[in-house]
Amino acid sequence: MSISLEILSALAERPDGEAPINELRGRLVEAASSPERLAQLMSEARANALIRHRPRAARNVDLFSNGLVERPRPGVWRITADGRDYLSRLR
Repeated sequence: MSISLEILSALAERPDGEAPINELRGRLVEAASSPERLAQLMSEARANALIRHRPRAARNVDLFSNGLVERPRPGVWRITADGRDYLSRLR
């Protein structure tokens, strides 16, 4: 899962759709270091050893310029209605 999708998923799981940046950062670190994620990365690296560029769909989306996430207060991010729609289309 890309960083953008991980952030959107984390925010969408919250009842109010918002979380402090530190909490999101912790979740990203936890997800990135999970045995499942590390195994997935190793598998992808082996499968894509000869490919130079990642597919466009796998790249991270700019959450703020696309209106998917907003900053209601300093240090806090909130998923927008567009962010929820975007996430639901991907699932």
